[in-house]
Amino acid sequence: MSFLSGAEISRKRKWMRLSQRKAADLIEKMYGVKISHSYLSLIEKGRVDSIGSDLRDALLDFFKVSPCENGSTKQNGSGVDPSGTVHRIPLFGKEGVQGYLDIAGPVLADFALAAASDDPEKGIFRGDILVCRKTKPSEGDLAVVRKAGGFAYIFYSGQDPAGIWGTAVLILKKSLTAEHHAAAIDAAAAGLSEDRLVGELARRTGLKQVDIFRSLAVLKKFSRD
Repeated sequence: MSFLSGAEISRKRKWMRLSQRKAADLIEKMYGVKISHSYLSLIEKGRVDSIGSDLRDALLDFFKVSPCENGSTKQNGSGVDPSGTVHRIPLFGKEGVQGYLDIAGPVLADFALAAASDDPEKGIFRGDILVCRKTKPSEGDLAVVRKAGGFAYIFYSGQDPAGIWGTAVLILKKSLTAEHHAAAIDAAAAGLSEDRLVGELARRTGLKQVDIFRSLAVLKKFSRD
């Protein structure tokens, strides 16, 4: 593939709705190459005569994902809304970066994790993808902690553990088996207070919390009778 022209890079960056500073920061973070927003500006203006192979490859990979003039582009077999923003983020597995994930839409993310084992208490199973931001979690958020040999996930309680990496903002689920589904329900019922359980059910189902509380009250009365 021939190298993109500076004008093409500029056009694609604007389609992705990224400032030069944000694009340079993302490229550095994702590909491990050094590039400042001022150097990216020089590239876009055609004022750089020679670019190193690592940076060239990073620019080619990063800027090939963008909406095109006909209203959509194909990446991993799916269309992208031209009015949205496409983010390419590193996907970490147990052995480190194992690829990249394209996120289209308003979700702002910095990295993704491939779950290596089942954690039904948190609703996470092997093969799930956690989309995360490098930001301090709020109390009750699902936080990501880097440990030797991989990652761990905790419900943040307000105390900063060592090795905290960020917050999970989205979980892309694999198809769950009936056994996984039952284990998740049992673990949630056993581990959450009634208020938190109702809140989680309301979030997942779209039902009003007051309606869920009423249903629980009916069930409790039925079980007593």
